[in-house]
Amino acid sequence: MPDRSVRGDGTAVADGVRLVLDLLDGQHRAGFLIDPASTVCACNRTAEGLARSAPGLLAGSDKTCAEASAPRLEFADPAMQRGLVRALAELARGAGPQAFAASTAQADERTGPLPGAHPPALAEVRRVGRDMRLLVVTLLDGHIPALEGRLRLVFGLTAREAAVAAELVSDAGEETIAIRLGISPNTLRSHRKTIYAKLGVGSRAGLAALLCRLP
Repeated sequence: MPDRSVRGDGTAVADGVRLVLDLLDGQHRAGFLIDPASTVCACNRTAEGLARSAPGLLAGSDKTCAEASAPRLEFADPAMQRGLVRALAELARGAGPQAFAASTAQADERTGPLPGAHPPALAEVRRVGRDMRLLVVTLLDGHIPALEGRLRLVFGLTAREAAVAAELVSDAGEETIAIRLGISPNTLRSHRKTIYAKLGVGSRAGLAALLCRLP
C-alpha cells in the first residue's frame, strides 16, 4: 500500500488541496481526500490521529489511512456511514456541500458523555474538481480555535456567556464547568438557557454542531 498521507512524496494531491488539508490541521479538523467510491487518496495529520483521539469512529481505526489494508473510508457508526453514502450520492447528482453527524455518545446536559465514548462528530463533504471529494470531520469536543472572541462577534454574547458556551462544548459535566468558571451550578444553568435562546439550539450537542461551523 503506497503512503496515502498528504505529506508523502508520491502523492498526486494538487497544491490547493494540500494547503486546505494543512489549514484543517491548524483547526484540529480531520481532512480526507476521497474519490466517489470513498477510496482515500490523501489525508492530513489530524485524520491520521483519529485512531487515538476518537477510537471507534472509523472502521479499522486501529490503522492510519496510510497503513490501512483497505483504503476505502468507512465510518463505524452506521448512521454516520449512511450519511456519507447519501452525501456522496447527492454530490454525484450535482448538489452542493453535504453535512451529516454521528449519532453516538451525545453529551448529557449535566454529566457529559458516557465513560469511554468518543465525542460526537460532524462531517461535511464537498466536490473537489471532477472526480475527487473533500471530507472534513470535526470532533465536537471543544477544540475550536479563538472560540470566545468569535462567539461575541458573531452572536453578540457577553464575555461571561461566551466563556460558558466555550465550556459547554467540552466533554466536562456541568458541576466541573461551574467550578472551572467560579460560578454556581444555578448560575451556569441560567447562562446556558440564555445562550441556547440566543443561538437557537436546544442541547449541548446542538450547540457544538453549530459552533464548530463558525466562520
